[in-house]
Amino acid sequence: PFLVLPSGRFFVLINGNESIKRQRFSMAHELAHITVMPNMASTVYCGKSNNWEESVCDSFAGKLLVPDDFLLKYFENRPNPYLEDVATAFQVSPEVAHIRMRDMGLSYITRFDYQFLHK
Repeated sequence: PFLVLPSGRFFVLINGNESIKRQRFSMAHELAHITVMPNMASTVYCGKSNNWEESVCDSFAGKLLVPDDFLLKYFENRPNPYLEDVATAFQVSPEVAHIRMRDMGLSYITRFDYQFLHK
């Protein structure tokens, strides 16, 4: 969540008990609330909702952490990478990597799929 302080400054709260990948995504998500939708509520508590605002902020966070150009360059150097390797390279969760690759029409394979197909 973030707060707008009386001074007009923003205060973002990030759960330090979560993984660094989750903290990075949360910070990018909250940054979207502040920069993309600055006229929304002064205090926002994000949850697992499916509303438009949260979807926009999730998309912003994914694009900030896994930029189009960098992802395309990654694929140029590593055709058909493992999902897990992309997630590690960009320091995001496999879910974020999957969504970014799906949105860009890029295909990948998971290590589990590879092991299953090559038994």
